[in-house]
Amino acid sequence: MGKTVSSHKKALYAFSFFIFVTLLVHIILLLLDRGSQLDLYFLRLDDFMADFLNPVRFSVRRNPYFDEKLDPMHHNQAALFYMFCWAVGRMAEVKDDVDVGWLGTMWENRLLLLLSFFYLMASVLVLIHSLLCLSLKFKASRMIIFPLMVSTVVLYAIERANHIIIAVACITYFIAFYDSPDWKKRLFACLCLALAAVFKIYPALFGFLYFEKRQYREIVVAAVMAMVLFFLPFFFFRHGIHNFPRLLQNWSRFAATAPKGSFITIMKLMGVAALFLSLFQKRLFDRLVCIVFSVLILSTNAGGYTTLYFFPLVVLLFNSTQNTSGGQDLAISVFHRVFFSVYFALLLMPLQVAKLFLQNGSNSNLFLYGKTRAYVFIIVFCAVLATTVMERWKSWRK
Repeated sequence: MGKTVSSHKKALYAFSFFIFVTLLVHIILLLLDRGSQLDLYFLRLDDFMADFLNPVRFSVRRNPYFDEKLDPMHHNQAALFYMFCWAVGRMAEVKDDVDVGWLGTMWENRLLLLLSFFYLMASVLVLIHSLLCLSLKFKASRMIIFPLMVSTVVLYAIERANHIIIAVACITYFIAFYDSPDWKKRLFACLCLALAAVFKIYPALFGFLYFEKRQYREIVVAAVMAMVLFFLPFFFFRHGIHNFPRLLQNWSRFAATAPKGSFITIMKLMGVAALFLSLFQKRLFDRLVCIVFSVLILSTNAGGYTTLYFFPLVVLLFNSTQNTSGGQDLAISVFHRVFFSVYFALLLMPLQVAKLFLQNGSNSNLFLYGKTRAYVFIIVFCAVLATTVMERWKSWRK
């Protein structure tokens, strides 16, 4: 046991040291040569906080899905989120006749920028608290939260002001409490899963965790909550329930811009296969690996900030009681920690390296976009599959 704890601490220190060193290099290069490091952020900061400010201007007239002055393809958020954005716009005194066709009008509103800052600060604090709850459950070191908060995906999500931070916090709470003996915590987990699914849809796949202990009651409760939170806010806006088919049209238009081809089809099939493979995993870590990669691959139009869904995995990876809820021999534990520590370190390092490998660069690091992410996914998928086969083989021999 002493060796296991020692390897856990060494891996944690190495991971944290690497993240902080790459952050320091990023800051130094940002000061010396902004041309390369600004590409870590979307459109080199020319679209600052647009994922929050855009919904504010879209919802100011309480007609976010039918407003013909704007491209309807991008009006694809949940009505619940548009309700919140409308309230922020009202507090910031954004007028109905504002030039909603130009994001710059939002930047000129100083009160709106201040409220946006408070929104981001609250989002990050909620994410930190959710990671603390998860680390307490699995006796993981809370030190891991510090490198996660300065990783490339957090910097990117903050620059975008995207509500995926809230969605990931909800999923982290869900993982921490979904199997709690306390019914109130389980009910809270249902609410968190419902909120995440309403905001981002694909996090609903984390509900597959319920199948391990046959928690069918929780599945029904979470589904009912999600339906209420998704459909009821439509009536707050003009056109009422007719906003729903319009939202479906906007989704289809947005999905049409996603990459297509045989390679993408194969990747989606692998994503579905990984989801069902999660049902046969004995360890929570392996189940989450399968589910997270399903979420990333199936949501082909998602941005680089979807890598935030890896955060619960990182916490489990560096826990002090091995990364399992059942038994695991040392060889498998070493494999997990070495393989996934290197993978997560390269994935989350706050340093722009894409232009070293891609002809046209990227607005995030090497592993977040395109076929590179798909190739890495194939490697990880095969690694999880190999682990499953090894365990089945050992249990069969016994």
